[in-house]
Amino acid sequence: MSYLLSICIPTYNRASCLFECLTSICEAISGYESNVEIIISDNASTDNTEEVIKYFARKHEIIRCHRNQENIGGENNFRLVATLAEGKYIWVFGDDDRMEKNAIQVVLSAASNNYSIIICNYTVWTSDFNRKLRSSKIKKSKDEIVNNKNNLLEEYHVHLSYISSIVVQKDIFLLLQSSEYEFFNQYGMSFMNAIYVGFSRDGSTAMFISEEIVNNRSGNSGNFNFYKYFAVGIALVFANLLKYGYSEPAISYAKKKNLVEFVLPMALYLSLKADYDRFQVLRWMFTYYKKIIEFWIIFLPIWATPKLLVRIIKNAGALRSKIISKYEKRVK
Repeated sequence: MSYLLSICIPTYNRASCLFECLTSICEAISGYESNVEIIISDNASTDNTEEVIKYFARKHEIIRCHRNQENIGGENNFRLVATLAEGKYIWVFGDDDRMEKNAIQVVLSAASNNYSIIICNYTVWTSDFNRKLRSSKIKKSKDEIVNNKNNLLEEYHVHLSYISSIVVQKDIFLLLQSSEYEFFNQYGMSFMNAIYVGFSRDGSTAMFISEEIVNNRSGNSGNFNFYKYFAVGIALVFANLLKYGYSEPAISYAKKKNLVEFVLPMALYLSLKADYDRFQVLRWMFTYYKKIIEFWIIFLPIWATPKLLVRIIKNAGALRSKIISKYEKRVK
Protein backbone atom coordinates (compact mmCIF):
# COMPACT_ATOMS: atom_id res chain seq x y z
CA MET A 1 0.00 0.00 0.00
CA SER A 2 1.29 3.48 -0.82
CA TYR A 3 0.98 6.35 1.64
CA LEU A 4 1.38 10.08 1.32
CA LEU A 5 3.29 10.27 4.61
CA SER A 6 5.52 7.88 6.53
CA ILE A 7 6.32 8.82 10.12
CA CYS A 8 9.73 7.27 10.75
CA ILE A 9 10.82 6.91 14.38
CA PRO A 10 14.41 5.89 15.10
CA THR A 11 14.70 4.88 18.76
CA TYR A 12 17.19 3.62 21.31
CA ASN A 13 16.70 3.02 25.04
CA ARG A 14 13.98 5.61 25.55
CA ALA A 15 11.00 3.42 26.31
CA SER A 16 9.15 5.91 28.52
CA CYS A 17 9.73 8.77 26.08
CA LEU A 18 8.75 6.58 23.15
CA PHE A 19 5.45 5.72 24.85
CA GLU A 20 4.61 9.41 25.18
CA CYS A 21 5.77 10.09 21.63
CA LEU A 22 3.68 7.32 20.09
CA THR A 23 0.65 8.31 22.17
CA SER A 24 0.75 11.83 20.71
CA ILE A 25 1.31 10.57 17.16
CA CYS A 26 -1.51 8.04 17.29
CA GLU A 27 -3.88 10.73 18.54
CA ALA A 28 -2.84 13.01 15.67
CA ILE A 29 -3.21 10.26 13.06
CA SER A 30 -6.77 9.35 14.06
CA GLY A 31 -8.93 9.75 10.97
CA TYR A 32 -6.00 9.85 8.56
CA GLU A 33 -4.91 6.21 8.73
CA SER A 34 -5.36 5.65 4.99
CA ASN A 35 -2.72 8.28 4.18
CA VAL A 36 -0.17 7.70 6.94
CA GLU A 37 2.01 4.88 8.23
CA ILE A 38 4.34 4.65 11.23
CA ILE A 39 7.68 2.87 11.02
CA ILE A 40 9.84 2.33 14.10
CA SER A 41 13.49 1.29 13.90
CA ASP A 42 14.79 0.05 17.24
CA ASN A 43 18.57 0.47 17.35
CA ALA A 44 19.14 -2.67 19.48
CA SER A 45 17.67 -1.18 22.67
CA THR A 46 18.41 -2.94 25.96
CA ASP A 47 15.47 -1.53 27.95
CA ASN A 48 11.77 -2.37 27.45
CA THR A 49 11.49 -0.47 24.17
CA GLU A 50 10.43 -3.65 22.37
CA GLU A 51 7.47 -4.07 24.74
CA VAL A 52 6.34 -0.50 24.11
CA ILE A 53 6.50 -1.00 20.35
CA LYS A 54 4.52 -4.25 20.51
CA TYR A 55 1.87 -2.57 22.69
CA PHE A 56 1.20 0.10 20.07
CA ALA A 57 1.57 -2.28 17.10
CA ARG A 58 -1.22 -4.45 18.50
CA LYS A 59 -3.53 -1.44 18.64
CA HIS A 60 -2.62 0.18 15.32
CA GLU A 61 -2.24 -1.79 12.10
CA ILE A 62 -0.39 1.07 10.37
CA ILE A 63 2.65 0.57 12.63
CA ARG A 64 5.55 -1.44 11.22
CA CYS A 65 8.57 -2.39 13.31
CA HIS A 66 12.22 -3.09 12.59
CA ARG A 67 14.94 -4.01 15.07
CA ASN A 68 18.66 -3.74 14.33
CA GLN A 69 20.77 -6.68 15.49
CA GLU A 70 23.34 -4.19 16.76
CA ASN A 71 23.49 -0.45 17.37
CA ILE A 72 24.39 1.20 14.06
CA GLY A 73 24.53 4.74 15.44
CA GLY A 74 21.84 7.38 15.55
CA GLU A 75 22.45 9.06 12.19
CA ASN A 76 22.60 5.74 10.33
CA ASN A 77 19.37 4.71 12.00
CA PHE A 78 17.75 7.93 10.72
CA ARG A 79 18.64 6.94 7.18
CA LEU A 80 17.74 3.28 7.62
CA VAL A 81 14.23 3.96 8.88
CA ALA A 82 13.73 6.36 5.95
CA THR A 83 14.63 3.62 3.46
CA LEU A 84 11.93 1.39 4.99
CA ALA A 85 9.21 3.98 4.33
CA GLU A 86 6.57 3.44 1.66
CA GLY A 87 5.27 7.01 1.70
CA LYS A 88 6.04 9.83 -0.69
CA TYR A 89 7.03 11.98 2.29
CA ILE A 90 9.02 10.93 5.33
CA TRP A 91 8.88 12.56 8.74
CA VAL A 92 11.83 11.35 10.79
CA PHE A 93 10.43 12.09 14.24
CA GLY A 94 12.46 12.09 17.44
CA ASP A 95 11.48 9.32 19.87
CA ASP A 96 11.36 11.79 22.78
CA ASP A 97 9.29 14.53 21.13
CA ARG A 98 5.54 15.04 20.84
CA MET A 99 3.09 16.13 18.16
CA GLU A 100 0.15 18.45 18.56
CA LYS A 101 -3.23 16.83 17.82
CA ASN A 102 -3.64 18.72 14.53
CA ALA A 103 -0.08 18.07 13.30
CA ILE A 104 -0.96 15.34 10.79
CA GLN A 105 -3.85 17.34 9.37
CA VAL A 106 -1.64 20.40 8.85
CA VAL A 107 1.26 18.45 7.31
CA LEU A 108 -0.95 16.42 4.96
CA SER A 109 -2.54 19.63 3.73
CA ALA A 110 0.91 21.05 2.93
CA ALA A 111 2.09 17.78 1.37
CA SER A 112 -0.82 17.83 -1.08
CA ASN A 113 0.89 20.80 -2.75
CA ASN A 114 3.98 18.73 -3.61
CA TYR A 115 6.55 20.82 -1.74
CA SER A 116 10.02 19.28 -1.61
CA ILE A 117 10.33 19.88 2.12
CA ILE A 118 7.99 21.11 4.84
CA ILE A 119 9.46 22.89 7.86
CA CYS A 120 7.35 22.83 11.01
CA ASN A 121 7.60 25.38 13.78
CA TYR A 122 8.03 24.00 17.29
CA THR A 123 8.08 24.75 20.98
CA VAL A 124 10.77 23.79 23.50
CA TRP A 125 9.92 22.14 26.82
CA THR A 126 11.67 20.88 29.93
CA SER A 127 12.75 17.25 29.89
CA ASP A 128 9.64 16.22 31.85
CA PHE A 129 7.28 18.29 29.65
CA ASN A 130 5.98 20.13 32.69
CA ARG A 131 7.04 23.59 31.56
CA LYS A 132 7.33 25.31 28.22
CA LEU A 133 10.71 27.03 27.84
CA ARG A 134 10.21 28.66 24.47
CA SER A 135 7.43 29.26 21.99
CA SER A 136 7.99 29.51 18.24
CA LYS A 137 11.60 28.39 18.10
CA ILE A 138 11.67 29.63 14.51
CA LYS A 139 10.77 33.29 14.84
CA LYS A 140 8.39 33.71 11.94
CA SER A 141 4.75 34.58 12.45
CA LYS A 142 3.48 33.65 8.97
CA ASP A 143 3.71 30.65 6.67
CA GLU A 144 6.06 31.14 3.76
CA ILE A 145 7.20 29.45 0.56
CA VAL A 146 10.89 29.29 -0.36
CA ASN A 147 11.91 28.53 -3.96
CA ASN A 148 15.61 29.34 -3.80
CA LYS A 149 18.27 27.23 -2.08
CA ASN A 150 20.31 30.22 -0.96
CA ASN A 151 17.26 31.84 0.60
CA LEU A 152 16.50 28.57 2.40
CA LEU A 153 20.04 28.43 3.80
CA GLU A 154 20.00 32.06 4.93
CA GLU A 155 16.55 31.91 6.51
CA TYR A 156 16.68 28.48 8.19
CA HIS A 157 20.42 27.66 8.49
CA VAL A 158 20.87 25.37 11.55
CA HIS A 159 17.12 24.97 12.14
CA LEU A 160 17.09 22.15 9.59
CA SER A 161 19.23 20.05 11.93
CA TYR A 162 16.20 19.39 14.15
CA ILE A 163 14.77 16.22 12.63
CA SER A 164 11.30 16.35 14.21
CA SER A 165 10.51 19.62 12.45
CA ILE A 166 11.36 18.44 8.92
CA VAL A 167 9.08 16.60 6.51
CA VAL A 168 10.78 15.77 3.21
CA GLN A 169 10.06 13.83 0.06
CA LYS A 170 11.74 10.44 0.43
CA ASP A 171 13.63 10.56 -2.86
CA ILE A 172 15.02 13.98 -2.02
CA PHE A 173 16.34 12.83 1.35
CA LEU A 174 17.92 9.71 -0.15
CA LEU A 175 19.47 11.58 -3.08
CA LEU A 176 22.77 11.91 -1.20
CA GLN A 177 25.32 9.13 -1.56
CA SER A 178 25.64 7.01 1.58
CA SER A 179 29.41 7.63 1.80
CA GLU A 180 28.91 11.39 2.08
CA TYR A 181 26.01 10.92 4.47
CA GLU A 182 28.19 8.80 6.74
CA PHE A 183 31.08 11.30 6.71
CA PHE A 184 29.03 13.71 8.80
CA ASN A 185 27.96 11.04 11.31
CA GLN A 186 30.83 11.98 13.60
CA TYR A 187 29.44 15.52 13.80
CA GLY A 188 25.78 14.54 14.20
CA MET A 189 24.82 16.53 11.10
CA SER A 190 24.27 13.89 8.40
CA PHE A 191 20.52 14.47 8.37
CA MET A 192 20.81 18.23 7.87
CA ASN A 193 23.42 17.84 5.13
CA ALA A 194 21.14 15.40 3.28
CA ILE A 195 18.23 17.86 3.44
CA TYR A 196 20.24 20.77 2.02
CA VAL A 197 21.87 18.62 -0.67
CA GLY A 198 18.49 17.24 -1.73
CA PHE A 199 17.03 20.75 -1.90
CA SER A 200 19.80 21.82 -4.29
CA ARG A 201 17.99 19.91 -7.04
CA ASP A 202 16.37 22.20 -9.63
CA GLY A 203 12.73 23.01 -9.00
CA SER A 204 12.84 22.38 -5.26
CA THR A 205 10.36 24.25 -3.08
CA ALA A 206 9.94 24.47 0.68
CA MET A 207 7.04 25.47 2.87
CA PHE A 208 7.40 26.79 6.40
CA ILE A 209 4.45 26.17 8.73
CA SER A 210 4.41 28.91 11.36
CA GLU A 211 1.93 27.10 13.60
CA GLU A 212 3.64 25.25 16.47
CA ILE A 213 2.77 21.62 15.76
CA VAL A 214 5.85 19.92 17.26
CA ASN A 215 6.96 19.91 20.91
CA ASN A 216 10.67 19.44 21.54
CA ARG A 217 11.87 17.79 24.74
CA SER A 218 15.05 19.60 25.76
CA GLY A 219 17.88 18.34 27.96
CA ASN A 220 17.54 14.79 26.71
CA SER A 221 20.30 14.49 24.13
CA GLY A 222 22.85 12.63 26.23
CA ASN A 223 26.54 13.43 26.41
CA PHE A 224 27.95 15.05 23.30
CA ASN A 225 30.47 17.77 22.55
CA PHE A 226 28.32 20.81 21.78
CA TYR A 227 31.11 22.62 19.96
CA LYS A 228 32.03 19.62 17.81
CA TYR A 229 28.41 19.29 16.69
CA PHE A 230 27.10 22.84 16.56
CA ALA A 231 30.27 24.75 15.74
CA VAL A 232 32.48 22.41 13.71
CA GLY A 233 29.77 20.14 12.27
CA ILE A 234 27.51 22.96 11.15
CA ALA A 235 30.43 24.88 9.61
CA LEU A 236 31.57 21.80 7.68
CA VAL A 237 28.07 21.12 6.35
CA PHE A 238 27.70 24.71 5.18
CA ALA A 239 31.12 24.62 3.50
CA ASN A 240 30.18 21.34 1.80
CA LEU A 241 27.16 23.00 0.19
CA LEU A 242 29.40 25.10 -2.02
CA LYS A 243 29.84 22.16 -4.40
CA TYR A 244 26.05 21.84 -4.68
CA GLY A 245 25.60 25.36 -6.01
CA TYR A 246 24.99 27.29 -2.80
CA SER A 247 26.64 30.71 -2.90
CA GLU A 248 29.53 31.83 -0.71
CA PRO A 249 27.58 34.85 0.64
CA ALA A 250 24.68 32.60 1.67
CA ILE A 251 27.05 30.13 3.34
CA SER A 252 28.87 32.89 5.20
CA TYR A 253 25.61 34.44 6.36
CA ALA A 254 24.26 31.08 7.57
CA LYS A 255 27.46 30.42 9.48
CA LYS A 256 27.20 33.82 11.17
CA LYS A 257 23.57 33.14 12.11
CA ASN A 258 24.63 29.83 13.65
CA LEU A 259 27.34 31.54 15.69
CA VAL A 260 25.10 34.36 16.92
CA GLU A 261 21.85 32.45 17.51
CA PHE A 262 23.09 29.06 18.70
CA VAL A 263 26.74 28.99 19.71
CA LEU A 264 27.07 32.30 21.55
CA PRO A 265 23.98 31.83 23.78
CA MET A 266 25.56 28.60 25.02
CA ALA A 267 29.07 30.00 25.40
CA LEU A 268 28.54 31.58 28.82
CA TYR A 269 27.09 28.39 30.28
CA LEU A 270 29.62 26.07 28.65
CA SER A 271 32.57 28.21 29.68
CA LEU A 272 31.88 27.09 33.26
CA LYS A 273 32.07 23.39 32.47
CA ALA A 274 35.33 21.77 33.50
CA ASP A 275 35.01 18.84 31.08
CA TYR A 276 35.65 20.98 28.00
CA ASP A 277 39.14 21.24 26.54
CA ARG A 278 39.20 25.03 26.38
CA PHE A 279 42.17 25.18 24.01
CA GLN A 280 40.63 22.62 21.65
CA VAL A 281 37.38 24.59 21.55
CA LEU A 282 39.30 27.79 20.93
CA ARG A 283 41.19 26.16 18.04
CA TRP A 284 37.94 24.96 16.51
CA MET A 285 36.25 28.32 16.87
CA PHE A 286 39.22 30.21 15.47
CA THR A 287 39.48 27.83 12.50
CA TYR A 288 35.84 28.13 11.44
CA TYR A 289 34.68 31.53 12.75
CA LYS A 290 37.70 33.83 12.71
CA LYS A 291 36.24 35.93 9.87
CA ILE A 292 33.10 36.73 11.88
CA ILE A 293 33.34 39.83 14.08
CA GLU A 294 31.14 38.34 16.83
CA PHE A 295 33.77 35.68 17.40
CA TRP A 296 36.27 38.38 18.45
CA ILE A 297 34.04 40.75 20.38
CA ILE A 298 31.74 38.25 22.14
CA PHE A 299 32.95 34.65 22.10
CA LEU A 300 36.64 35.27 22.70
CA PRO A 301 36.15 37.52 25.77
CA ILE A 302 33.73 35.01 27.29
CA TRP A 303 36.00 32.03 26.69
CA ALA A 304 39.08 33.90 27.97
CA THR A 305 37.40 35.14 31.15
CA PRO A 306 38.31 33.18 34.30
CA LYS A 307 35.54 30.82 35.40
CA LEU A 308 35.09 32.52 38.77
CA LEU A 309 34.39 35.87 37.15
CA VAL A 310 32.01 34.29 34.64
CA ARG A 311 30.14 32.62 37.50
CA ILE A 312 29.85 35.95 39.36
CA ILE A 313 28.53 37.69 36.24
CA LYS A 314 26.05 34.89 35.61
CA ASN A 315 24.78 34.90 39.21
CA ALA A 316 24.52 38.68 39.19
CA GLY A 317 22.37 38.49 36.05
CA ALA A 318 20.11 35.88 37.63
CA LEU A 319 19.74 37.98 40.80
CA ARG A 320 18.91 41.06 38.73
CA SER A 321 16.17 39.14 36.89
CA LYS A 322 14.63 37.98 40.19
CA ILE A 323 14.62 41.52 41.60
CA ILE A 324 12.97 42.91 38.45
CA SER A 325 10.40 40.11 38.49
CA LYS A 326 9.45 40.79 42.12
CA TYR A 327 9.19 44.52 41.41
CA GLU A 328 6.93 43.96 38.41
CA LYS A 329 4.61 41.71 40.46
CA ARG A 330 4.30 44.39 43.17
CA VAL A 331 3.50 47.06 40.56
CA LYS A 332 0.77 44.87 39.09
